[in-house]
Amino acid sequence: MLSQQLSGSTGRLRILSTILLLSIVLISVSPSYAQVVPLPQSTLIRTDPGTGPADRNVPFLAWHEDLSAVGYAEREYQLSGLANIYSYVDDAAQSPAVTVATANRPYTTRILVRRPILRRKFNGVVYLEILNATARYDGAPMWNLTYNSIIASGAAWVGITYSDTTANFMRDAWGTTNFPAPAGAQPRDNSRYANLRISSRALTWDMLNQAAALLKATGYAGNPMGSRPVDVVIVTGYSQSAGYVTTYGNSFFPRYSAADPAGPCNPSESPESSDCTPIVDGFLVAAGGPVARLLDGGRSHVLGDRRNFALGSGKMVRFTTESDIDATRVRYSMAAPPAAEPANVRTYEVAGTSHVDYWGSVVGKAVAEYQFGVSGSGFGCDLPLNPLRTGVPLSAIQYRLARWIKDGERPPASNFIDLQVGTEAWVRDADGNVTGGVRPPNIEVPLGSYAGSNPYSGPSPSESEIFCREIVGSFVAFDESELVSRYTNRMTYIVLTWWGVWASYLDGFMLAVDAKTVMDDAKASDGLPSE
Repeated sequence: MLSQQLSGSTGRLRILSTILLLSIVLISVSPSYAQVVPLPQSTLIRTDPGTGPADRNVPFLAWHEDLSAVGYAEREYQLSGLANIYSYVDDAAQSPAVTVATANRPYTTRILVRRPILRRKFNGVVYLEILNATARYDGAPMWNLTYNSIIASGAAWVGITYSDTTANFMRDAWGTTNFPAPAGAQPRDNSRYANLRISSRALTWDMLNQAAALLKATGYAGNPMGSRPVDVVIVTGYSQSAGYVTTYGNSFFPRYSAADPAGPCNPSESPESSDCTPIVDGFLVAAGGPVARLLDGGRSHVLGDRRNFALGSGKMVRFTTESDIDATRVRYSMAAPPAAEPANVRTYEVAGTSHVDYWGSVVGKAVAEYQFGVSGSGFGCDLPLNPLRTGVPLSAIQYRLARWIKDGERPPASNFIDLQVGTEAWVRDADGNVTGGVRPPNIEVPLGSYAGSNPYSGPSPSESEIFCREIVGSFVAFDESELVSRYTNRMTYIVLTWWGVWASYLDGFMLAVDAKTVMDDAKASDGLPSE
């Protein structure tokens, strides 16, 4: 009997010793974050400008300007791992809670990283943008609209490919004879994307989880941020990508967290009451309309589903242009709202702004020309594109969200464009501009009428018609007599614009880096006499 007990004890000791040894090995080779979120395999992808178009090997969406001139570096990484497919626990009750439906589906995606070269210049904030797939290849509208403020603040930006469509495009079409658009595009060496594999958009959620965990794994060899500690990760998305941000914030925060070395981590509890550090700290839903994405990623919830609204506990800011409300006739505040907007949510509707403005189209053409060798032909709308810079208030709102998370500095209260009581019609002033909402200086000191849509008289139906009427903004300038009647001369207009810039800054919707840009626009404006 005693020998049997000793034999049993010895066996148990062997098992316990093996478990202990295995634990020590696991802890020594991987950071504590892997206890909650598995880190993806991360590989730097070589960049080689080549000697000609055919052997040019640079990232898709590589920035067209020299970022090193402003102290930034651009790198691209391949991420590989296993992702789950999720389903709702109680879909009939419209609960955002999820469970694993299919586990461990392999994926290989890519992230594009732009960060300060010098460690001391990094402010600890990373904006993780879900790259836009509307064009059937990746776009980065959040970076395009806000890059000046990102660089000025010392933040980092990371764009992630989530879409099977765009991954397949980069792997199979870009730079080859299969390349479908735009016409005349130059060849490229697209071998850098030979390994991309995204079988479904339903993998988006774990790809985001693992990319964010990687960015926060300070000191981990595969972390693109190197030794730069990341304090805050904010998931952002513009247009089509915005719906993914809402769903991610509702269903996956704080389900996944980075383990706190000081104690155990229970991600089922809220971050405030557990020993967890969330891998994602906030969410920016930009210009996406009122509906969130289903877990399959390919479709959206129907209007009226409560999961379209912000239900998570993370800090979330929703930014809407005039285009986005005008196109859908439904706003965030009408998408099954609770009795009052939660304290962790802000919603801003910005008067006069458009989904695509003139300046956004300028940047978009420059990016397209750099990556394709040709730029687009434009939209063919009837009126000039809206010159009111959507990126100016968006930059300020993005920056305020980071401050809210990092320093507890609350952003301005939510602000909505005026609608006529009992109808969905705008309230417009005598100039044709909407009233209410966040008020950029251009609206307060106007040179004409700014709108979120643009008429189209070309062939119908067409893709251009949809873009003009629902996405591209327009501008109708005042004639010279009206301008002189209002402002007398250019100097008066510039001074009034400066007061508008200052008021916008005090309200929290203007950053210093953008104030100069808006003033430069005012100085270059047409139609007013010098004296």
